[in-house]
Amino acid sequence: MTRLQPKPVIGFLLNPIGQHAKGIEYRDSQLCVSARPSRKIHLNDIDSAPLVTHKLLGSEITIRCDDGHGTTLKGANRRCATEFAKTIEADWIAHNTERFEGSRSSIDAVLMAIAELEAPTRYPSACLVHPVAEQARHLDESLIAKLPMAAIGEDAHRQARTIQHFARNAGQIRSRAISTFEQQQLANSGIVTDKRQSLYSLRHWFQDQLTKRDVVDRAQAQLMGHKFQRPKYGYGKDLVELREIVAQFAISA
Repeated sequence: MTRLQPKPVIGFLLNPIGQHAKGIEYRDSQLCVSARPSRKIHLNDIDSAPLVTHKLLGSEITIRCDDGHGTTLKGANRRCATEFAKTIEADWIAHNTERFEGSRSSIDAVLMAIAELEAPTRYPSACLVHPVAEQARHLDESLIAKLPMAAIGEDAHRQARTIQHFARNAGQIRSRAISTFEQQQLANSGIVTDKRQSLYSLRHWFQDQLTKRDVVDRAQAQLMGHKFQRPKYGYGKDLVELREIVAQFAISA
């Protein structure tokens, strides 16, 4: 148990009506504040490390909570206030780091999946990415968003931010992964040698091949998936006829 209290006379002069804490006792990861009204603060509730300010009539310590309220004790001994703050800060960091590390298996799984999306070796389909995004959102909402980032160390902080970014931008990250995967596949196939070209370039190439072979407009529209901008009579070419057209310039796998 650790206790901090103001100097007897100085404490009364700085806090005559008991507006601020008359004493703070720390035990079992909880601060018991003697004030009007008294309150208990768990390490979970602390938003930032205790702030100690040294003044002419004694030291002042302020502990801020995640609900926007704080507790201040004035007129404490300089050395006692500093040591008390260091004790609280060390335990606060250890407590929050333990909370973060308690979900290490889930955190590592999400981070591994995110890393794979940066250099995908398989198509990043929705059925693969969606469960990871849901897991990232759950970690963000149930743990990361409730943790003071200053209390978990630089490495953990960076990991937490990576998960939060993915949880909030999974769609965009998947789109980039798809583009990266497609570009890799095209480069490996040897079909496309110009880095400025993409998978969509194949549609332009396909259209050019149809035009060079004087394929009628309606059949071009069928093969390109476009609307046929003329009155529609009949059903156009059947699948066998369309296949024969494409077979003229099919690319060998």
